[in-house]
Amino acid sequence: MNTDTDILIIGGGVIGASIFYHLVRDGYRVTLLEKNNIASGCTKASGGIVRCFHLDSAWCEKSIYGSRYYRAFQQHTGQSIDVNPCSFIFIPHLDNFHLAQMQVQRLAQNIPIEWLHKSSVEKHFAHIFKHLPSYIVYEPDAFYISPVQATMAWMKAGQATGGKFYEFTEAKNIYANYGYVEVVIPSGKLTAKTVVIAAGSHTPDSLFKKNLRLDLRKSTAAPGSHPAFIEEETGLYGRADIGSELFYVGLPTNDARSSDQHSEAIYQHGLNRFNWVEDSVLQDSLESDDCYSDDGSGCVMALNEDKTIYLASGFSGGGFKIAPWVGYETARLIKQSETNHE
Repeated sequence: MNTDTDILIIGGGVIGASIFYHLVRDGYRVTLLEKNNIASGCTKASGGIVRCFHLDSAWCEKSIYGSRYYRAFQQHTGQSIDVNPCSFIFIPHLDNFHLAQMQVQRLAQNIPIEWLHKSSVEKHFAHIFKHLPSYIVYEPDAFYISPVQATMAWMKAGQATGGKFYEFTEAKNIYANYGYVEVVIPSGKLTAKTVVIAAGSHTPDSLFKKNLRLDLRKSTAAPGSHPAFIEEETGLYGRADIGSELFYVGLPTNDARSSDQHSEAIYQHGLNRFNWVEDSVLQDSLESDDCYSDDGSGCVMALNEDKTIYLASGFSGGGFKIAPWVGYETARLIKQSETNHE
């Protein structure tokens, strides 16, 4: 059967955009559908931090791949994006002390990363902490990128190579038929050899979803050199907005929707950890849905036996930094499936 396109991607966030470019680059006819604007969902609210340390080694490898890809983004795509150095610190829970230390030792063979004891923490970061942690993981080469900018750059690169995308076009239903897949849209239907669902929190049934709330606080006391951070015990995370007095700081929530009480919790946890929080002023609160597979990890997998429908996602809080890997892995699996069917 002659199909409208080789591959149809549902979802125009950073994950869908990476897949879009990787597949177009490999010579496929690719069409992407986005029910709203490109990069208007979870991607728009992402902090865009690219760091490599994780307690899970598989996540580390995917993140290292993403970090190297973003630093060479123009070489890969012909499009430029702004890479903003910010460094990163991870404050592990006591229960994960030895695991974190071993992970740093392993990663230090491939990337700049250090395990700092309290004396070194005091030397480098006494100006930000209210109470010094006994040890931290320090990743000096971490950075952040605007996820919207990266998404649009991938879309532009893919379009320049022949890819097509349509905004405000919702996929209503998907039907797998023998040899092709049919996707129902408001104006009719599209047919493709393969469909990739990268719809984030709009994915039906397959992903765990929750609401995130991130506060934007203004502080004249928070130094511009303040590293991005995650405190494992409380879940507190954040980063400075380079060039301004604004700071993004948040806490995860397991609630379906967050509330103003969550901002108070963010403030109290921040107050206990950092000396600049007390005099900071809340400027705004950002809310977004987050989604990932049930175990918290990202996934690229076929949903049917014929391997004509795939699901692709990031992992909790990390979809942006592993988007390059997801694009690569999706293209690899599709090519592998085609080879096996020959």
